[in-house]
Amino acid sequence: MRFRSRDNTVRRITLPNGQIVRIGAEWREIPSSLHDAAFEVGCISEEVARSVTPPQDDAKAERKPSPAQK
Repeated sequence: MRFRSRDNTVRRITLPNGQIVRIGAEWREIPSSLHDAAFEVGCISEEVARSVTPPQDDAKAERKPSPAQK
C-alpha cells in the first residue's frame, strides 16, 4: 500500500533494525508491517485518500440550490 504525509512534512518511521523510512508529500510504497506505524506518525494511505476525496466529476457537478436559496 502507498502512503504520504497528511500535511506534506516528512514523517519518519524507524524500523527495528535501525533503518529509517521517510514518507513525505509523494506517494510511497511501504511494507505491510509498517502500515500501522505510518498511520501513527501522521501519514494517510492512498486507499483512505480515495475514500474521502470526492471524484472529480462529482465536484464539478451542478449543485441544486437548497429551498432556502430559492
